[in-house]
Amino acid sequence: MKKIKMFVCVGNTTHYKEIFEKVLDGFVDRFEKEGIIGEYSIISQTDIEVACDDTISKKLSESQLVLFITEEQGHEIEESMKIFLQNVSLWCYTMPMVGKLGILVSVCNEKELLITTNYMTKLLLAWGSGIVGKLIFQNGISVEAELEEQIGVIAEKIKKICDGVSFKVTEAQKKNFEINKKMISDLDDSEYLKQYWEKNMYLEAKDFQYLFDSKFLA
Repeated sequence: MKKIKMFVCVGNTTHYKEIFEKVLDGFVDRFEKEGIIGEYSIISQTDIEVACDDTISKKLSESQLVLFITEEQGHEIEESMKIFLQNVSLWCYTMPMVGKLGILVSVCNEKELLITTNYMTKLLLAWGSGIVGKLIFQNGISVEAELEEQIGVIAEKIKKICDGVSFKVTEAQKKNFEINKKMISDLDDSEYLKQYWEKNMYLEAKDFQYLFDSKFLA
């Protein structure tokens, strides 16, 4: 299996820095041991807030696996997360993660309040990612034991996909792609989104599954 690159985005946290570090180390150690990743880059949420620049876009475009580690905010999304989401709002149309496998890890106090987690899940799908794992850890649990087991399950999924098993995109992604495709097709040729879709051959794709497959490990 050819080793792939991993893009890691680590969210801001006031309570779970130690757990964030354990989670990141757990994924990196297992994926390197399994021969899944050859290299990885880490971007903080703050880095993206400051500048969604070409450096970040290049690292993301070169990666086939995306790992988000975030803190669940519970009742509402905190201000720094709102700024982050505003800066990447265009991603819902440019879909920079199409063809990339996504993993979302959320750490929280109250498992039933998953506002940030559910919202980030929807965004990862809207950004084009194929989600292969969503892990939720409650504060105070023994992270290592549970983390190792769940990472192992995700690792097996990724290896199968890299070996040729097609990842099945969601029906919602298929429908959203068709809606955006029709809207962007009607734009003037001078519009940025129209040019972006043409450059990345989104308009030529017969459907989102075809597009995802063509972009994965391309």
